[in-house]
Amino acid sequence: MTETQNNPQPTRTGRYRGSFIFPIILISIGVVYLLRNMGVLSGDAWNLVLRLWPVLLIGIGLDSLFQRQGVAGPVFWIGVGSVLLLSTLGVVDWNVFGVILNLWPVLLIAIGLDLAIARRSALGAVISMVVILAILAGALWYLGGFGPSISQAGSGEPVSQAVDGATQVAVMLRPAVGSILIQPLQDAGSAETLVSGEVRRARSETIHTDYQVSGKEGDFSMTSEGMRMFFPSIGSASWSWDLDFNPAVPLEFDIDLGMGDVRLDLQDLQVNDVHGDIGLGRVEVTLPEQGSLEVDINGAMGETIIIVPAGVEVRLQADTAMSFVSAPDGYTRDEHTYTSPGYATAENRVDLNLSQAMGHIEVRAEK
Repeated sequence: MTETQNNPQPTRTGRYRGSFIFPIILISIGVVYLLRNMGVLSGDAWNLVLRLWPVLLIGIGLDSLFQRQGVAGPVFWIGVGSVLLLSTLGVVDWNVFGVILNLWPVLLIAIGLDLAIARRSALGAVISMVVILAILAGALWYLGGFGPSISQAGSGEPVSQAVDGATQVAVMLRPAVGSILIQPLQDAGSAETLVSGEVRRARSETIHTDYQVSGKEGDFSMTSEGMRMFFPSIGSASWSWDLDFNPAVPLEFDIDLGMGDVRLDLQDLQVNDVHGDIGLGRVEVTLPEQGSLEVDINGAMGETIIIVPAGVEVRLQADTAMSFVSAPDGYTRDEHTYTSPGYATAENRVDLNLSQAMGHIEVRAEK
């Protein structure tokens, strides 16, 4: 038996290309929270750090590129993260989620280039990445408002509904994508009006409105129907539901939005309950000045901002995965619960149950 047979040579295996960007992100998050707990980061510095959460998306994209997991997915995450970062830092004043919504054709182009060129050679991967980034930059320039203005949103359609004797009303809103603005009705002579406003919809979309009164309880609903959800167009950034509700009628809101922006100005409204499910987008809620209510908002990715009027106390229960929470100074924290100083004895108080998988939750207290 030969020496080679007695001492077989070890088999060489491919070198493991482990992740390095994701560990760096984890280390950075740990350092930031350590500095926060030590009191080194506070106030404006801490708020600035929280606004950097889209860097996580950019890191995911860079990490995938480093591990050679194709080009389409990594460039997509880098692009989305960059747009969100520019928005959270205030560099651009865009309807950011409307812009992201309109970028879906770029993803198809990226997947095609990835399959046709990028996976054949290193040079092909570089060429594909340069082409995709150029297309992405051009699309952002165009959709961000620097290109010609083209909208496929129809003209505004009026919305009006009388109270019809109801003493409290449950409101259900189900748009597909776009923006929602809810605020108090300002017309002092509209005591019999429940809601008045305007809706801008896609041309292929139908808005179904229904209102029923049983006893003294009303149910008002608006639902988007017939929309081609998977093929949004340039006009999607203009789709909006602007609704003014009667401040004399107690209300409950149930909102379901796939992608877009939600702004609820409840400061002068009588609201007993708010529930929202938002896929991707930004939610801003200004709480009522009086009364007690519960606010439940579930979001997959984006930003949730709660504005607390002076004299209102809150308790926040935050359910986060890769999200950051910022609360005013003076709030006490017990794991995932944040409580304002006067919550226990306050007459006007709000229970917040906020769930955000990735993004930022912020509570702002007005003085």
